[in-house]
Amino acid sequence: MRERRCPARSFSLPAIGGAVLLGLLLAMPVSAAELRVAAASSMQDVMASLGSAFERQHGVRIVSTFGSSARLYHQIRRGAPYDVFMAADAVFPEKLEAEGKGSFRRRYAKGRLVLWAPRRSPVDPTRGLDVLSEPRVRKVAIANPKLAPYGQAAQAALETSKAGDAVTSKLVYGENASQAAHFVSTGGAEVGLLPLSLARSPRLSDEGRFWLVPEKLHPPLFAEALVLNQAREKSEAKAFLDFCTGPEGQAILRRFGMEPPR
Repeated sequence: MRERRCPARSFSLPAIGGAVLLGLLLAMPVSAAELRVAAASSMQDVMASLGSAFERQHGVRIVSTFGSSARLYHQIRRGAPYDVFMAADAVFPEKLEAEGKGSFRRRYAKGRLVLWAPRRSPVDPTRGLDVLSEPRVRKVAIANPKLAPYGQAAQAALETSKAGDAVTSKLVYGENASQAAHFVSTGGAEVGLLPLSLARSPRLSDEGRFWLVPEKLHPPLFAEALVLNQAREKSEAKAFLDFCTGPEGQAILRRFGMEPPR
């Protein structure tokens, strides 16, 4: 799936090697009117809307880099010069805070997992996880559980629903949720377990249909953000998190299916 710019420069970790990305970021000129945000790939389209709205209000441009939460976590630990980390879960922001990398942490949303298939697929995702055991379902795309919270949620949902054994041999793994969505949308899999925020994105909303996976099948996907200690403009970084948890930011998040953070 192609990288989406938000709203100016942005980078996709799967497409750019870690060392190359770090060198590129270090070489970038820093502006006081710019915040560098490392965001989970499930946030690509959400960040475009959040960034535009925040810039209109505060005159600060959001420059986003997308990848799996685990990849971004390791990038930050190695010194990538981000100002804000927006993960798809609470685990990695908590780790960075405990390691002394950040000190202002906020829960900004709760994500949801869906079973999504393109309209051209022979699979009807609205029938639920039982459809995955059918012979015509040859490949099921999920994000890598070792790297992405939505991959962990997908794996948990399969195991809890008892569909895991029948589906294990069919799984194909994207490095992150966005890549898993790319596999399904381009025909690399008949169906995928994806973030609702991607299923509602302009890229996928008209292409397919989805079924909302019951929350009881997997741990809650509470998403947290952290202002990093290395942030050049901490007050603006904190203002961005206040915006994301305020009325306008929450309205934008709800449009993409992300629920209030409680």
